Amino acid sequence: MFVNRTVFILGAGASWHYGYPTGEDLVTEVIQKADYAAEGFDILGSHVGVIAQPPSRLIVDNLPNWNDLNVQAPETRKVADKCRDISKRLKQVRPPVIDYFLGHNPEIQDIGKLLIAWVILDREAKDNGNGNENRLLSLKNSPYEQERQKVLGLDKRKFRDNWYRFIVNKIVSDCVKPEQIHDNQVKFVTFNYDNSVEHHLTTSLQAYDPFRAEAHNFLTGRVLHVYGHVSEKQVGFYNSMPLSPKLDGIAEGRGDEHIRASALGQFNAAVSRAYTASKGIRVIDPEDKGENENILNDAKSAIQNAICVYILGYGFDENNSRRLNLHEYLQSGGPPYKAVMFTNYGDINRVNKKASMIVFGAYNGFLDPTRPIHGDPKDWYVEKSTRNVYDALELDFESLEQQLLAGSAI
Repeated sequence: MFVNRTVFILGAGASWHYGYPTGEDLVTEVIQKADYAAEGFDILGSHVGVIAQPPSRLIVDNLPNWNDLNVQAPETRKVADKCRDISKRLKQVRPPVIDYFLGHNPEIQDIGKLLIAWVILDREAKDNGNGNENRLLSLKNSPYEQERQKVLGLDKRKFRDNWYRFIVNKIVSDCVKPEQIHDNQVKFVTFNYDNSVEHHLTTSLQAYDPFRAEAHNFLTGRVLHVYGHVSEKQVGFYNSMPLSPKLDGIAEGRGDEHIRASALGQFNAAVSRAYTASKGIRVIDPEDKGENENILNDAKSAIQNAICVYILGYGFDENNSRRLNLHEYLQSGGPPYKAVMFTNYGDINRVNKKASMIVFGAYNGFLDPTRPIHGDPKDWYVEKSTRNVYDALELDFESLEQQLLAGSAI
């Protein structure tokens, strides 16, 4: 059980283990989705009134007279043009983080968020316990032929990626009665749009007979999505509905009318689902206008009051760190003192410098590879792991939250 106040701060590297894209991979997949959506909307606009199809929620919600075919067709083609526009811009810029790009381009934010949600929903459908899809994609997308050949015969289920298992084991340990799991002093602050925390912790807790009835309520108020998330409450929880029907040949009129109608119907349904899901996410606004202020305040309060802070798969982006007041709450000068453990996969010095500025107020605190640990667990403590999230939790980080750290137990 988490007996001391513990917070997990999760970046994209934490969700990578469950098949979700990070950084530039997300940009690439949004471009692919934009090209696909542009084709679909072009075809749909050409078939309005020819093949009876209800318009997507995107069209309905933005057109007062959506049932007017004379309005619906040009509006549908206009959406196709927007998809082409965002694809063109992203190909020109190739931003390392799509959130900031959309934050600087408010006129394409709605379409951009829809495409992001579509990518996440597609990945959710593959997050089914059969292994991390990223293990395959990293090889398939390699510029080296010998690396791409490794995909043949590769079993992604053999990789160790399910790091949530360590969290679940900690949650249920020492819990004799079902209701005791609510005594766990743990929260999750995530910058990720996916719902992998909720999904995996809930389904794993349901595997324990004593905690099955408590599983759904356990995470209430414990998972704080700083920038929102793909809203499972609106679109269903990990629905595996196909989101990318084949559109080949439909524009040229190949195939019978029933096949075309079915494909366009699936396309409309996919757009509607992605559009609805996108309402739960926010992009990073460079002006930080204070949206989602309640969740930000809850996240800052959780970090400020925590005894142990795990920072997993997080690149220490300056704006994100500033929004959470990490410079104030994690500084070595304390009190209150904390135990801080963070991952920096590959020991990237850019991350070392940013983390060091937060913890020490100087750039060089983590540049020496022979000094991954500073301080004492009974006072103030900070530890860096250069492994991935799974290996760091298995091999490096002690269960410090179980001990009396920097103060009294809860």
